[in-house]
Amino acid sequence: MASFFESLIQGTEFYRLIKANPNVTEISRSVLDELGNAIQIDNIQEGELSLLLNALVPIKPHEKAIAKESSRISFYTLLLELAQRIKRLPTEEDVFIASLKAISDLPDPLSVILDGFLLYRIRDSLAVLHEAALELVCSELNSRDAASHEHDVVGTLVAEMLDIGLQKIGLMAAGESAGELVWSEFVSRVDSHISGEASIRGLLRWDSIIDENQIVTATVARKENCVGLLPVAWYLCRKRAEDQDYEKYPHLELLSRNGGARIGLKHVVLPELQKWDDSDPLLQDVVGWLIKRSVDQHLRIAWSRMFTEMDRDVSVLLTDGNMWMFRKVFFGGRTDSRIRVAIGWLRQLGLVGKSGITDKGMDALQRGYHALATVGGEA
Repeated sequence: MASFFESLIQGTEFYRLIKANPNVTEISRSVLDELGNAIQIDNIQEGELSLLLNALVPIKPHEKAIAKESSRISFYTLLLELAQRIKRLPTEEDVFIASLKAISDLPDPLSVILDGFLLYRIRDSLAVLHEAALELVCSELNSRDAASHEHDVVGTLVAEMLDIGLQKIGLMAAGESAGELVWSEFVSRVDSHISGEASIRGLLRWDSIIDENQIVTATVARKENCVGLLPVAWYLCRKRAEDQDYEKYPHLELLSRNGGARIGLKHVVLPELQKWDDSDPLLQDVVGWLIKRSVDQHLRIAWSRMFTEMDRDVSVLLTDGNMWMFRKVFFGGRTDSRIRVAIGWLRQLGLVGKSGITDKGMDALQRGYHALATVGGEA
């Protein structure tokens, strides 16, 4: 790539100046204009395109990095395949929809990357909900003049917002209240809304609308929905990995990555769900615990950062025993899948556009399938 770049700029004044003095500190605008015309970012030269494409989707993956190579090739092949099918520029949501389908009509070589994005989406939904809950706690504290007991703050949020999220996804009818709803009845309601289940490589998928995509979309649209949706996401997390055969399906370990520090499946979610199964508490008590867990999670991260940088306090609230006090405004977000960055790469390389896959993209798609077949020993 460096040699190709050099060939593009050899005839420019910029190249002559740099070769004469590598430590040059000032260059005129006219010289930069000439350089810009030689290496236009929005008009990638064919030679550069070939080099970049071979880096993203190599004709022959490197033997010493098969795992990383195959994952990346599967990812870009998936994006190109989606662009071909939907006849438009693919989006992040298109990838998540494909990963959650109970029955996929996508080619088998893409199955591994689909599993990866489903596992990502499960963790992503938990992150979105807990950050939204923390935002609501901070907002409630900001509306108060003094420190407040955690039970008072949590009780207010649960009383005012529990029904909103449950009604949003159809687990409760309009006007119905979850005040006396117990955990076992809540679980039965969720299960009754899930149909068309299919276990694929240790992950349970279904066709119903209650899933992580709906949960994230509803929470991003309205943060108050998170109060009722938190227990839904936790229950779905366990349901997705019902088999839990980690020897047969090692990729399920991703749901437990970082253990208790990141609300892992094995270390946090499963033990708590088992407690609720055994004691059958009121749903409002479960949700109250989940909101407090959101605060605890934030404080753990803040304290861990202060351990290495004492002058860096990122906490958004102050705690003293069971008392909470507002410190700063917080806006909940979500994790970064980098799917949009990858789509941007494909668009910049001219492989996808507004109408979907391009002719160059079709060539890259076939290259991707050939490379995956090579990795799998089928070519």
